[in-house]
Amino acid sequence: MLKLNTNYTRKEINKMFRGGLRDYLPTYKGKVTSICVKKDMNPDAPNVILVGEKEDIRKRGEMLCKQKKDALPVFIQLNKNIPEWTYVGHYRVNSWAISSKIINKHKKRAGRSITKVIFLRRSMDSTDIDSSDIDQKLKSKLKTKGKGGGFGDVEKNREIEKAAISFVTKLYEKRGWSVESVENEKRGFDLLCTKNGLDENVEVKGVEGTKYSFPITAGEVRQARENPVYVIYIVTSALSKHHKSKWFKGKEFIKEFKIEPVQYRATLITRNKLSKITADKLKALPKRLIKSLRPK
Repeated sequence: MLKLNTNYTRKEINKMFRGGLRDYLPTYKGKVTSICVKKDMNPDAPNVILVGEKEDIRKRGEMLCKQKKDALPVFIQLNKNIPEWTYVGHYRVNSWAISSKIINKHKKRAGRSITKVIFLRRSMDSTDIDSSDIDQKLKSKLKTKGKGGGFGDVEKNREIEKAAISFVTKLYEKRGWSVESVENEKRGFDLLCTKNGLDENVEVKGVEGTKYSFPITAGEVRQARENPVYVIYIVTSALSKHHKSKWFKGKEFIKEFKIEPVQYRATLITRNKLSKITADKLKALPKRLIKSLRPK
């Protein structure tokens, strides 16, 4: 089992996940099995992976983007002179960019030619609930007098969200942007907007009232902190003809808003005690103790 922040050799990684010993994206049976990058060539790893110019490298990058639902182990070589690769967790593809503005920005940081920038997000383990599911639970259960976004009646929330997304979509299109809805893809944002080589990943928050208060998932907060093209668009009085909108870049949002937990997730970390006791040992136990071990 992999241990976080533990070093592994490429042979050890190959034994666990197959694929080439020198590839930055080892593949097996037509799929990327792990991500192995050098920090000097990918300065913003593991959140950002840079794809080089060679044909084989570009193909592997495209293959990784097609596996956006797969959580893959990420290993980083922190020192190019030491053949050790540190496991930093499992990540999924969140989005990618090929615009000249984004390419040039990361090209300058890495000091090498690149053709694509792939943004990753840390994956939850198999026992976790998807962040979008948490968002829906918050929207259906929480209430506030301020009538912030996502609080109260489920059907009303859907109506508010639909109106807000429609408004922001039309706003971008009016300004000459191409807009693609990715709401159902669980990327951490709602709209993929492109214009003249520029990209914006837009998360829309609809609010029934005028108060800037709404639920936001862990995945969306992570996007705001790590994704340089992330934008949060807030539409207040979304169902009214007099609605207003205000937008924040990711880092601006983190700075301007107070973010606090309003719900926690609990996961059982121990197995049922009865599963560790054999039938013979169970018979020898007092009836009172046996009763206490049974799940309620």
